[in-house]
Amino acid sequence: MKALILAGGYGKRLWPLTRSIPKCLLPINNKPIIEYQLELLRDCSEIIIATNYLEDRIRDYLKEHGHDNVRINSEKEPLGTGGAILNARDMLGSEFLVLNGDIISDCDVGKMAAIGKTHDASVIMAHEKDNVSRYGLLEIGKGCRIERFIEKSPTTQGGWINAGVYYFTDKLFSSIPKKGFASLEKDVFPILASEKMLFAYRYKGGWFDVGTREDFINANISLSGSSNVFGNNCRIENSMIRNSVMLDNVQITDSFVSDSIIGSNKNIQDEKIIEKII
Repeated sequence: MKALILAGGYGKRLWPLTRSIPKCLLPINNKPIIEYQLELLRDCSEIIIATNYLEDRIRDYLKEHGHDNVRINSEKEPLGTGGAILNARDMLGSEFLVLNGDIISDCDVGKMAAIGKTHDASVIMAHEKDNVSRYGLLEIGKGCRIERFIEKSPTTQGGWINAGVYYFTDKLFSSIPKKGFASLEKDVFPILASEKMLFAYRYKGGWFDVGTREDFINANISLSGSSNVFGNNCRIENSMIRNSVMLDNVQITDSFVSDSIIGSNKNIQDEKIIEKII
Protein backbone atom coordinates (compact mmCIF):
# COMPACT_ATOMS: atom_id res chain seq x y z
CA MET A 1 0.00 0.00 0.00
CA LYS A 2 1.15 3.53 -0.76
CA ALA A 3 0.71 6.66 1.33
CA LEU A 4 0.41 10.39 0.69
CA ILE A 5 1.46 13.10 3.14
CA LEU A 6 -0.24 16.46 2.62
CA ALA A 7 2.45 19.06 3.30
CA GLY A 8 1.55 21.98 1.07
CA GLY A 9 0.36 24.40 3.73
CA TYR A 10 2.21 27.61 4.59
CA GLY A 11 1.91 27.07 8.36
CA LYS A 12 0.96 30.72 8.86
CA ARG A 13 -0.17 30.18 12.45
CA LEU A 14 3.45 29.35 13.27
CA TRP A 15 5.03 32.31 11.46
CA PRO A 16 7.70 33.60 11.54
CA LEU A 17 9.10 30.13 12.29
CA THR A 18 7.64 28.65 9.10
CA ARG A 19 8.80 31.40 6.79
CA SER A 20 12.02 29.47 6.32
CA ILE A 21 11.17 26.00 7.65
CA PRO A 22 8.33 23.90 6.17
CA LYS A 23 6.03 22.76 8.94
CA CYS A 24 6.75 19.09 8.34
CA LEU A 25 10.42 19.71 9.23
CA LEU A 26 9.75 21.52 12.50
CA PRO A 27 11.26 19.62 15.45
CA ILE A 28 9.09 17.94 18.06
CA ASN A 29 11.29 16.78 20.94
CA ASN A 30 14.25 17.42 18.61
CA LYS A 31 12.90 15.18 15.83
CA PRO A 32 11.19 16.58 12.71
CA ILE A 33 7.47 15.95 12.36
CA ILE A 34 8.09 14.11 9.09
CA GLU A 35 10.13 11.45 10.90
CA TYR A 36 7.17 10.56 13.15
CA GLN A 37 5.01 10.21 10.05
CA LEU A 38 7.50 8.10 8.13
CA GLU A 39 7.76 5.80 11.12
CA LEU A 40 3.97 5.46 11.21
CA LEU A 41 4.01 4.56 7.49
CA ARG A 42 7.03 2.25 7.71
CA ASP A 43 5.15 -0.71 6.15
CA CYS A 44 4.04 1.26 3.09
CA SER A 45 5.71 0.37 -0.21
CA GLU A 46 6.06 4.00 -1.20
CA ILE A 47 5.43 7.37 0.44
CA ILE A 48 4.60 10.53 -1.49
CA ILE A 49 4.76 14.06 -0.13
CA ALA A 50 2.44 16.59 -1.77
CA THR A 51 3.85 20.10 -1.44
CA ASN A 52 4.66 23.36 -3.16
CA TYR A 53 5.92 25.47 -0.24
CA LEU A 54 9.66 25.36 0.55
CA GLU A 55 9.85 22.20 -1.52
CA ASP A 56 13.63 22.36 -1.91
CA ARG A 57 14.08 22.24 1.86
CA ILE A 58 12.05 19.04 1.99
CA ARG A 59 13.92 17.48 -0.94
CA ASP A 60 17.28 18.29 0.65
CA TYR A 61 16.18 16.77 3.97
CA LEU A 62 14.97 13.52 2.37
CA LYS A 63 18.19 13.16 0.38
CA GLU A 64 20.40 13.92 3.37
CA HIS A 65 18.65 11.35 5.56
CA GLY A 66 18.45 8.56 2.97
CA HIS A 67 14.68 8.33 2.61
CA ASP A 68 14.86 6.66 -0.79
CA ASN A 69 11.28 5.37 -0.79
CA VAL A 70 9.85 8.88 -0.41
CA ARG A 71 8.90 10.91 -3.49
CA ILE A 72 7.67 14.48 -3.84
CA ASN A 73 4.67 15.42 -5.95
CA SER A 74 4.97 19.11 -6.78
CA GLU A 75 2.01 21.47 -6.88
CA LYS A 76 2.24 24.65 -8.93
CA GLU A 77 -0.17 26.29 -6.51
CA PRO A 78 -1.98 25.26 -3.31
CA LEU A 79 -4.64 22.71 -4.21
CA GLY A 80 -6.26 21.96 -0.85
CA THR A 81 -6.50 18.55 0.77
CA GLY A 82 -8.74 17.15 -1.96
CA GLY A 83 -6.94 18.75 -4.88
CA ALA A 84 -3.57 17.48 -3.66
CA ILE A 85 -4.87 13.91 -3.62
CA LEU A 86 -6.33 14.24 -7.12
CA ASN A 87 -3.04 15.74 -8.33
CA ALA A 88 -1.22 12.61 -7.08
CA ARG A 89 -3.69 10.21 -8.69
CA ASP A 90 -1.18 8.69 -11.11
CA MET A 91 1.25 7.97 -8.27
CA LEU A 92 -1.26 6.21 -6.01
CA GLY A 93 -2.62 2.68 -6.27
CA SER A 94 -6.07 1.19 -5.85
CA GLU A 95 -5.89 1.77 -2.08
CA PHE A 96 -3.79 4.21 -0.09
CA LEU A 97 -3.35 6.11 3.16
CA VAL A 98 -3.37 9.90 3.51
CA LEU A 99 -1.95 11.95 6.40
CA ASN A 100 -2.18 15.65 7.11
CA GLY A 101 1.40 16.92 7.31
CA ASP A 102 1.14 18.30 10.85
CA ILE A 103 -0.25 15.24 12.65
CA ILE A 104 1.67 13.00 15.08
CA SER A 105 0.14 9.75 16.32
CA ASP A 106 0.97 6.08 16.72
CA CYS A 107 -2.34 4.74 15.45
CA ASP A 108 -2.60 1.29 13.89
CA VAL A 109 -3.09 2.16 10.23
CA GLY A 110 -3.50 -1.53 9.46
CA LYS A 111 -6.64 -1.70 11.60
CA MET A 112 -7.95 1.45 9.95
CA ALA A 113 -7.39 -0.05 6.50
CA ALA A 114 -9.16 -3.25 7.58
CA ILE A 115 -12.32 -1.24 8.37
CA GLY A 116 -12.19 0.29 4.90
CA LYS A 117 -11.76 -3.08 3.21
CA THR A 118 -14.60 -4.63 5.21
CA HIS A 119 -17.07 -1.93 4.21
CA ASP A 120 -15.53 -1.00 0.83
CA ALA A 121 -15.57 2.60 2.00
CA SER A 122 -13.39 5.53 3.07
CA VAL A 123 -12.19 5.74 6.69
CA ILE A 124 -11.31 8.70 8.91
CA MET A 125 -9.25 8.30 12.05
CA ALA A 126 -11.42 9.68 14.86
CA HIS A 127 -10.00 11.08 18.08
CA GLU A 128 -11.98 12.25 21.11
CA LYS A 129 -11.51 15.86 22.25
CA ASP A 130 -13.08 17.87 25.06
CA ASN A 131 -13.54 20.85 22.72
CA VAL A 132 -14.26 20.14 19.06
CA SER A 133 -14.64 23.73 17.81
CA ARG A 134 -11.32 23.75 15.92
CA TYR A 135 -11.90 20.47 14.13
CA GLY A 136 -14.24 18.55 11.87
CA LEU A 137 -16.90 16.90 14.03
CA LEU A 138 -17.87 13.29 13.35
CA GLU A 139 -21.32 12.00 14.24
CA ILE A 140 -20.68 8.25 14.46
CA GLY A 141 -23.53 5.76 14.32
CA LYS A 142 -23.74 2.00 14.61
CA GLY A 143 -20.94 -0.06 13.15
CA CYS A 144 -18.57 2.94 13.08
CA ARG A 145 -20.43 4.54 10.16
CA ILE A 146 -20.12 8.33 10.10
CA GLU A 147 -23.67 9.66 9.84
CA ARG A 148 -22.65 13.30 9.46
CA PHE A 149 -19.44 15.29 8.95
CA ILE A 150 -19.45 18.89 10.17
CA GLU A 151 -16.36 20.95 9.33
CA LYS A 152 -15.32 23.40 12.10
CA SER A 153 -18.36 22.89 14.28
CA PRO A 154 -19.22 25.98 16.40
CA THR A 155 -19.86 23.85 19.47
CA THR A 156 -17.25 23.84 22.23
CA GLN A 157 -18.49 20.54 23.63
CA GLY A 158 -16.60 17.28 23.44
CA GLY A 159 -16.87 14.64 20.74
CA TRP A 160 -15.06 12.68 18.06
CA ILE A 161 -13.04 14.76 15.61
CA ASN A 162 -11.41 14.27 12.24
CA ALA A 163 -7.84 13.43 13.31
CA GLY A 164 -6.20 13.86 9.91
CA VAL A 165 -5.33 10.25 8.99
CA TYR A 166 -7.35 8.50 6.26
CA TYR A 167 -7.79 5.29 4.28
CA PHE A 168 -9.11 5.57 0.71
CA THR A 169 -9.53 3.54 -2.43
CA ASP A 170 -9.39 4.88 -5.97
CA LYS A 171 -13.18 5.37 -5.81
CA LEU A 172 -12.40 8.60 -3.98
CA PHE A 173 -11.14 10.32 -7.14
CA SER A 174 -14.63 10.50 -8.63
CA SER A 175 -15.83 12.41 -5.55
CA ILE A 176 -13.23 15.21 -5.73
CA PRO A 177 -14.03 18.32 -7.79
CA LYS A 178 -11.88 18.13 -10.93
CA LYS A 179 -10.57 21.69 -11.19
CA GLY A 180 -8.72 24.02 -8.86
CA PHE A 181 -8.73 24.07 -5.07
CA ALA A 182 -10.72 21.26 -3.44
CA SER A 183 -11.21 20.41 0.22
CA LEU A 184 -11.82 16.92 1.60
CA GLU A 185 -13.44 18.47 4.63
CA LYS A 186 -15.86 20.76 2.78
CA ASP A 187 -16.32 19.20 -0.65
CA VAL A 188 -15.98 15.45 -0.13
CA PHE A 189 -16.59 14.14 3.40
CA PRO A 190 -20.11 15.58 3.87
CA ILE A 191 -21.20 13.89 0.62
CA LEU A 192 -19.56 10.55 1.47
CA ALA A 193 -21.27 10.63 4.86
CA SER A 194 -24.67 11.29 3.25
CA GLU A 195 -24.05 8.33 0.91
CA LYS A 196 -23.15 6.11 3.90
CA MET A 197 -19.68 5.53 2.46
CA LEU A 198 -17.65 7.03 5.30
CA PHE A 199 -16.53 5.16 8.41
CA ALA A 200 -14.54 5.97 11.56
CA TYR A 201 -11.57 4.28 13.18
CA ARG A 202 -11.73 5.31 16.83
CA TYR A 203 -8.23 6.01 18.13
CA LYS A 204 -7.63 6.77 21.81
CA GLY A 205 -3.84 6.93 21.93
CA GLY A 206 -1.45 9.87 21.79
CA TRP A 207 -2.34 12.43 19.14
CA PHE A 208 -0.97 15.88 18.34
CA ASP A 209 -2.07 18.45 15.79
CA VAL A 210 0.95 20.74 15.50
CA GLY A 211 -0.78 23.72 13.91
CA THR A 212 -0.43 26.58 16.41
CA ARG A 213 2.11 27.90 18.91
CA GLU A 214 0.18 26.26 21.76
CA ASP A 215 -0.03 22.94 19.89
CA PHE A 216 3.67 23.02 19.03
CA ILE A 217 4.70 23.64 22.63
CA ASN A 218 2.28 21.03 23.96
CA ALA A 219 3.54 18.34 21.59
CA ASN A 220 7.18 19.06 22.46
CA ILE A 221 6.62 19.04 26.20
CA SER A 222 4.29 16.02 26.18
CA LEU A 223 6.64 13.86 24.13
CA SER A 224 9.76 14.96 26.02
CA GLY A 225 8.25 14.68 29.49
CA SER A 226 10.01 17.92 30.42
CA SER A 227 8.79 21.37 31.39
CA ASN A 228 10.87 22.90 28.56
CA VAL A 229 12.54 21.55 25.42
CA PHE A 230 16.01 22.65 24.32
CA GLY A 231 17.67 22.01 20.97
CA ASN A 232 21.37 21.42 20.43
CA ASN A 233 23.95 23.86 21.83
CA CYS A 234 21.56 26.02 23.85
CA ARG A 235 22.93 28.13 26.67
CA ILE A 236 20.78 29.61 29.41
CA GLU A 237 22.28 32.02 31.96
CA ASN A 238 20.56 33.76 34.87
CA SER A 239 17.14 33.29 33.25
CA MET A 240 13.75 31.72 33.97
CA ILE A 241 12.27 29.53 31.23
CA ARG A 242 8.73 28.20 31.57
CA ASN A 243 6.69 25.97 29.24
CA SER A 244 8.75 26.93 26.18
CA VAL A 245 10.68 25.43 23.28
CA MET A 246 14.13 26.51 22.14
CA LEU A 247 15.49 25.34 18.80
CA ASP A 248 19.23 24.86 18.14
CA ASN A 249 21.95 27.32 19.15
CA VAL A 250 19.79 29.57 21.31
CA GLN A 251 21.41 31.78 23.95
CA ILE A 252 19.27 33.37 26.66
CA THR A 253 20.75 35.69 29.28
CA ASP A 254 19.08 37.65 32.10
CA SER A 255 15.62 37.02 30.65
CA PHE A 256 12.18 35.58 31.38
CA VAL A 257 10.59 33.34 28.71
CA SER A 258 7.14 31.77 29.08
CA ASP A 259 4.87 29.82 26.69
CA SER A 260 7.04 30.77 23.74
CA ILE A 261 9.06 29.33 20.86
CA ILE A 262 12.57 30.64 20.25
CA GLY A 263 13.94 29.89 16.78
CA SER A 264 17.45 28.70 15.97
CA ASN A 265 20.50 30.93 16.44
CA LYS A 266 18.70 33.55 18.50
CA ASN A 267 20.49 35.52 21.20
CA ILE A 268 18.06 36.83 23.84
CA GLN A 269 19.39 39.27 26.43
CA ASP A 270 17.52 41.11 29.17
CA GLU A 271 14.06 40.48 27.70
CA LYS A 272 10.63 39.38 28.89
CA ILE A 273 9.00 37.11 26.30
CA ILE A 274 5.50 35.74 26.89
CA GLU A 275 3.36 33.78 24.42
CA LYS A 276 5.45 34.64 21.36
CA ILE A 277 7.28 33.01 18.47
CA ILE A 278 10.72 34.58 17.99
